[in-house]
Amino acid sequence: WMNERLKFGFETGYASGDSADSAVPGNVHISTKPKIPGQGDDKYSLFAFDRDYHVDMIYFRQIAGAVHNAVYLRPSLSFDFAKAFRISATNITSFAARPVATPGNEAPLGTEFDVAFSFEGEALSLGIGYGLFIPFAGLDHLTSDINNEGFGFSSINLGDASNAQTFQFNATLKF
Repeated sequence: WMNERLKFGFETGYASGDSADSAVPGNVHISTKPKIPGQGDDKYSLFAFDRDYHVDMIYFRQIAGAVHNAVYLRPSLSFDFAKAFRISATNITSFAARPVATPGNEAPLGTEFDVAFSFEGEALSLGIGYGLFIPFAGLDHLTSDINNEGFGFSSINLGDASNAQTFQFNATLKF
């Protein structure tokens, strides 16, 4: 019975990156990426997954807007403990395909842990999930040299990325 109820999975994906920085400094959302070549970037080579393809709950869905400029690894485990009830756990670890286009100019983007509990009935499906995203160096802002109006240059840290969390609930009525 265990072989039918316990399932392991593994998924990986790759979407090419472009060397152009975001139009909004520090923002990695797909909507802020340049649509045409320019500003030192002679070709547009950004490929993105369909925005409706959901890999995770936080980073690609909310922060990046879609899988783009990334390689991700996604192991998962699920257990059906009754006919219609399932609990699942997933880890998504992502790296930039082109680190130069990240705020931190580094490849490691972050890791996310998602846990979900769901009920799948004949006419009704319910689910509740929790996600925790832990950013890595690719999402930290670099220290920048700022000219202080004739007083010389000084270094400032433009900020480091912090953890993100989400609770999500969904309900589907089939008719």
